[in-house]
Amino acid sequence: MRKRRPARVGRWIARVLCILFALIGLLPVLAGVLLRTEMARTWASEQARTLLHEETGLDGSFHASVRPWPLTIVVDDLEILATDEAGPALTVDQLTLRPQLFSLLQGRMNAGDIEVERPHVRLVVRDGKVANLDLHTRPRDDAPQPVERAPFSSLAVNDAHLDLTVDDLRVSGREIDIDVSASEGPVFDLAVRTGRVHVDSRGRLAFTGHGAPDPVDARHEDSVCELDARVRVEPDAVLIRRVRLSGVADLDPEQDTRPSCLLPGKDLRRVELELRLVRAVLDDEGPASVAGHVRARTPLRLANRFFEFLPLQGWVATQVDGAWHRGQKLPDVWGTVQGEGIALGIYRIASVLSAKARIDAGVVRVPEAQVGFADGMVKIKDAEVRPLAEGIPLRAAR
Repeated sequence: MRKRRPARVGRWIARVLCILFALIGLLPVLAGVLLRTEMARTWASEQARTLLHEETGLDGSFHASVRPWPLTIVVDDLEILATDEAGPALTVDQLTLRPQLFSLLQGRMNAGDIEVERPHVRLVVRDGKVANLDLHTRPRDDAPQPVERAPFSSLAVNDAHLDLTVDDLRVSGREIDIDVSASEGPVFDLAVRTGRVHVDSRGRLAFTGHGAPDPVDARHEDSVCELDARVRVEPDAVLIRRVRLSGVADLDPEQDTRPSCLLPGKDLRRVELELRLVRAVLDDEGPASVAGHVRARTPLRLANRFFEFLPLQGWVATQVDGAWHRGQKLPDVWGTVQGEGIALGIYRIASVLSAKARIDAGVVRVPEAQVGFADGMVKIKDAEVRPLAEGIPLRAAR
C-alpha cells in the first residue's frame, strides 16, 4: 500500500492543476458575464460621465459596456448636451474602442481601433469661441511633451452629419466618412469623402467704377457637391496625395437661389479644385517649400465677395505644376489658363481666353495665347513680363 501512495499523490496534484487551469479558463467568461450585467454597465457609465464633466465641463448621457476578450469598449446612444436649448451638440449611435492590451501593459495609452457610427455634430462659434458648449479643460502644471506615437491605431467615422455655424457662415452636410490610420512618428494617413455639403453665408456686395450697381445685402447659398481627399501628415511635412472637389457657386444675391449640382460642364457657376502630389516641407519657421500639381476652375464673380471692385463676369480655369522655396518672391509655375465671358463691369475683356504660361526666376513668359475680342481673335506670341522689375517691363513678339 505504501508503494502506491506516490501515484495517488501525483494523481491528486494532476487533478488540482486541472481544476486550477479550468478556473483560469473560466475567468474571461465570468468577467464577461459580470461586465455585461446592468449593474456593471450602470457603474461604468456613471464613472465615465463624471470623468467627462470633470475634465471638459461637458454633460451627457450614454450606455457603456466592456467585452473582456478581445478587449472592447462599446458606448451606445452617446449624447452631449448643448447650452443653447436648440438640441444636443453631439449624438453618436455607437462608439467602439478596441484598446491594444500589450500597449496598456507597457504603460502606453493606445485606444487601438476606434469606430464612430453616425455622429451628428452641431457646433456654434461666435467671435472665435464655442457658443453652444460650456467647454473647459482642467489646468495642468506639466508642459506637454512631444509624442512619437498617436494615442490610437485607426479612426473610422461613418455617415457623419455636420451642422457648423461660424458667425454668419453655416456649413451643413451629411454622408461624411473619415478614415485615419496612425503610425510611429506620429504619421497620419487621412481619407475624407463627403456627399453634398451646403455652405451658406451673408455679405454685402459693394462695387466701384463707372456704371457699377448699388450695394446689395447678399445671401450666398453655395454647395460642395463632392469631396474626395487623401492626405498624409508627418511631423515635418504634409503630402496631399489627392484632393478632388466639385461644387457650385450661388451668384444671385437673392434668397433661395441655390444652384443644382447637375449643372452642365460649362455653366458659369461651376467650381472645381484638384490637387495631386502636393508636398509641403515644414520647419520651425513654417513652410520651407511647396511643390505639386493644381487644377482649378472658378467664376470670377466670387472675387466681388471679398474686394470692392467692378462687377466681374465670366470664369477662368487653370492647370499648373509649380514649386516654391523659402526666399522666392514668386513661385516657379508652368501650365495653362482658359476662360470665357471675361468682363469688368461694362468693359468686355475676352469672350474666349486660352494661354500657355510659365513663371521662372521672377519672369512671366507666355509662349502662346489667344484672346477673343469683339468678333475677332488676337494671337500673342512669346510675351514676357517682369513684374518684380522697376516699371514692370513688357514685351511680345507680336
